[in-house]
Amino acid sequence: MLDDVVAALACPHCGADLDRSGGSLRCTANHVFDIARQGYVSLLPGGTKVVGDTAAMVAARADFLAAGHYAPIADAVAEAVADVEGCLVDIGAGTGYYLARALADSGRVGLALDVSKYAARRAAKAHPRVGAAVADAWQRLPVRTGAAAAVLNVFAPRNAPEMHRVLTADGRLVV
Repeated sequence: MLDDVVAALACPHCGADLDRSGGSLRCTANHVFDIARQGYVSLLPGGTKVVGDTAAMVAARADFLAAGHYAPIADAVAEAVADVEGCLVDIGAGTGYYLARALADSGRVGLALDVSKYAARRAAKAHPRVGAAVADAWQRLPVRTGAAAAVLNVFAPRNAPEMHRVLTADGRLVV
């Protein structure tokens, strides 16, 4: 887990800030979330009925994206946030392809959220300034209120109230 994005995270149980404690993230109410050795953290509060992509589905998507079929979309997303300063949050990030492109020529950090642990594994390695977490886009996002300078949502579920909550007052939504 990228330490620079921990500041944007919130406990999915109580909403308190999360801090790194060794190989885990912990809130003041002592809820603890272990960081997987693959570099992501699961912040699912439990009870989600959403099933994320399988390892095979994520691999197929990565191969498709690597072939450049959606490169113009990735370029458009990156251009839309080129002047944004602060943390970028990608909801339904999948492999982290669009977020990585948006971070490519900047010093910003990004948070990739996806309900699939296989997608989170891949997203955690998509770019050195990406942190990844397993989260359900239909529930309250494990992101602090006002923590996102921009929210990316490319081919993913849209939870408008949560997108609004996590964006800064002058934040940008890219769909």
